[in-house]
Amino acid sequence: GLDIWAYGTGDYVALQDLVNITKDPEKIVTNKNLDMLEPLFDEFKGIEICEEVPVCIPGSEKPLDLMFIVDSSDSIEGAYQEQKIFIHRVLNNVFVNPVSVRVAMVSFASNVRDEFHFNDYVSTQAVQDHVFQMVKMNGTTETVKALKRAYTLFDEAYGDRPDVPDMAIILTDGHARQNPAALARRLRDLKNVTLVAVSVSDLRKVDEEELFVLAGENKDRVFTRRNWQNFELFLSQYVNKGCPGYDGDINFEDAEQVVRGPIDT
Repeated sequence: GLDIWAYGTGDYVALQDLVNITKDPEKIVTNKNLDMLEPLFDEFKGIEICEEVPVCIPGSEKPLDLMFIVDSSDSIEGAYQEQKIFIHRVLNNVFVNPVSVRVAMVSFASNVRDEFHFNDYVSTQAVQDHVFQMVKMNGTTETVKALKRAYTLFDEAYGDRPDVPDMAIILTDGHARQNPAALARRLRDLKNVTLVAVSVSDLRKVDEEELFVLAGENKDRVFTRRNWQNFELFLSQYVNKGCPGYDGDINFEDAEQVVRGPIDT
């Protein structure tokens, strides 16, 4: 039941051989009657609904260079896993991509450990996988060392973008061995970093005054168990995971009809 046609190329075509294939000389196309080829497909054409979907990298209209500074000291023992869960949830609300949100991370206790830099990972899942595998360090709470390292990493050499807003989220229960006020101010003022202080620890174990100092005495940038349900709303001011002007629904009523259809050849 196949409808067989033959197309002979070149100036000299063995027509009889093609007739043996098609069994009908009317079903042979050569360069001399090539213009008859396209109309042969008219009866097979259908209607495909097409609409131009905006080209967009989610979140690219609100780029952000985001750093996590993670307390891994002895005092954080019972809350370390909760900190990792919190980071995972934050990442669910951003789109990690070289042109959208870039992420860096340092852990600290007695020493500071670079987990990764702004130009190391290019997807949310890759960052979340790293966080899942992180191992607690233990030791004293050297917040000052961590802030010094963060100051260094907010630099183009480590993937930070000079024309993009910077934010650092420090997860800690406070109790720094040295007063971190001066280093926090330096990071905020000289690097223009929005510094946010977060604690997931039991409130009885948190030095809330130190968190207040880290955040530049801005209560709207301090999150504990009292108010951490407000964090996602706060973050939404700085990032956007979607595409502007596009909600993901295609309007078929206004779509352009393009004649196109399937055929097995």
